Amino acid sequence: MADRDVSRAEVRRLFARERAALRQGNIGALAELARQKEEMLLRIGGGAIDPAVLQTIRTEARRNALIVRSVHGAIVGVRRRVRALLDGGATLGTYSADGISRALVREEGRVRRKA
Repeated sequence: MADRDVSRAEVRRLFARERAALRQGNIGALAELARQKEEMLLRIGGGAIDPAVLQTIRTEARRNALIVRSVHGAIVGVRRRVRALLDGGATLGTYSADGISRALVREEGRVRRKA
């Protein structure tokens, strides 16, 4: 098949589906979409590539990569915060909404609330 069989609209639809799966955390869908993207790239890789289609692929891939980087950064940040809580100290003092002092106590790798 020639690259003209892949339209810019088809590229946009496929990457939009990938964006939706990324936002929903749908790992199963991401695996299937990766397979579909590979098939699409094999279809256009056999001949001269339409520059407009190639530019659309680049643009859409960059857009989705930003989401992946953002999600990765959030996961790393959460992991650090949880590790800091677990490794920090025996207790962490907090205040409730009504101003009552409370302590979060670490026990055997768990954090529990203590009145």
